Amino acid sequence: ASGLGDAEAAYNLGRMYEWRQTKGTPVPKPADATGDGAGAEKPETSEGAASESAAEDEAVAAEVDALGGSAKPNDGEPGGGSDPKAGNAAREKRIHSVEAPTAELAAERAAAEWRGQSLRLYRLAAERGLAIAHPAAARLLLLRAHTGDAQAACAHYMAAAAAHDADSQWELAGLLRDGVGCERDSEAAERWFAAAADNGHPAALARAREAEP
Repeated sequence: ASGLGDAEAAYNLGRMYEWRQTKGTPVPKPADATGDGAGAEKPETSEGAASESAAEDEAVAAEVDALGGSAKPNDGEPGGGSDPKAGNAAREKRIHSVEAPTAELAAERAAAEWRGQSLRLYRLAAERGLAIAHPAAARLLLLRAHTGDAQAACAHYMAAAAAHDADSQWELAGLLRDGVGCERDSEAAERWFAAAADNGHPAALARAREAEP
């Protein structure tokens, strides 16, 4: 399947995963893994964590395959590469490397898994021409901050800015001004700040007013 409709489906599915609104294992709250008090859940075993994580990956892969995309991790992501068994092995190795993760660490790991699924779906939607998927992908790339993520985020913001998205024009201007992910270019930054103001971006409008004599 292909087309803008499928791009929108991928984008919406990405939003659902990002906000953890799909079926599956929720991100644990800090109180869930303390083991203190009535009703506290017992810490999950390494084997159970690995099987649930693999099950989540398979569920996402099935949904993305229905959209004609791929749910395999991108290069540079934990467990990345073309071999799914290698990814699972890497995940199990990470799980076994920590004997007793804290509740906060467990929550962050789970959140990172959900964000990773969302990022792959946003990228799929962007590849299929959905402009609003570009800033969504850029935001998660900057949050993840792996090698090359800032450059990829700049490219995503550039694509959306060219499509007259005011928020992306504002964000791109900031990256160009600060030289984050793209070569520092003050003149280009000012052009994008002005474009964002022309498209009604509140912060860009306030900035323009402050610059007036």
